[in-house]
Amino acid sequence: MLAPDKTWSSRDKLRAVVFVVVAVFVVGGPFYRQVLKGRNKAFRNWVMFNGKATGFVDATFYRERAGEFIEVDRYEALGQPKTPKSRYWLLKDKRVFERLTRVMCSKAGNDLRVDARIATRRGWKPLMSREEMACQRRAR
Repeated sequence: MLAPDKTWSSRDKLRAVVFVVVAVFVVGGPFYRQVLKGRNKAFRNWVMFNGKATGFVDATFYRERAGEFIEVDRYEALGQPKTPKSRYWLLKDKRVFERLTRVMCSKAGNDLRVDARIATRRGWKPLMSREEMACQRRAR
């Protein structure tokens, strides 16, 4: 920190300029690419969590009754509390989802259907649709 009676040395000025240039690049790059729709590859897109949570599965279980889909609460069906300590709180990958589907089929019956999607680097990809029977698919 400079005392009030001191002047900026050349080194201090250079450090300040470098700091400002880096700050503009860090903030301005994503702004240029996303707001101004710039295409220069020197500036990256802003990415919040690149690669984190890929493989996670988002699944909702259903039963079909008279042509209508009724949601099945997986915690209630498994007799588990709906808390982070629950075994199937997070479906961290496809294997955990498949294990949960097998358990749900044994507990909730064979007419179980699932809407499931998996997180990838390019966004959510469909994994299973409620149009097909989940338990029959597992049996194949």
